[in-house]
Amino acid sequence: MKKTTNFFVISNFNTDPEKYLKYCDDYHIYDQSTDPEIKHELQKKFKKISFVENTGHNISDYFRFFVDHYEKLPAFMMLGKGNMIGRHISEEYFSHVYDNKFR
Repeated sequence: MKKTTNFFVISNFNTDPEKYLKYCDDYHIYDQSTDPEIKHELQKKFKKISFVENTGHNISDYFRFFVDHYEKLPAFMMLGKGNMIGRHISEEYFSHVYDNKFR
C-alpha cells in the first residue's frame, strides 16, 4: 500500500488510532481520552500527539490544528476520528479514498 502525502489530523477518544499511520507519511493526533491507561499507552507510542480537553466534539481538535498551523497548513489533509474505520466507514472504503486530493 502506498502512503499518502495527505496530512492526517486525527481526533481521538479512548481508542488507539495506530491503524491510520500505515496510510500516511505525516500526522498529528489530538487525544481527548478520559481513560488514564489509554492516555499512558498513547503517550508512549506516539510522538505527534497532543492531549487536550475533552470537549466531546472532534471539530474542536480540527480547528485547534487550523489555528496552531495557520501560517503553514498542509496542502491536503484528512480530518478523521480515531474510531472512524469500523464505526463510520469500512477499512475497504477508507483504503479507496485516503489519498484523494481535491481543491
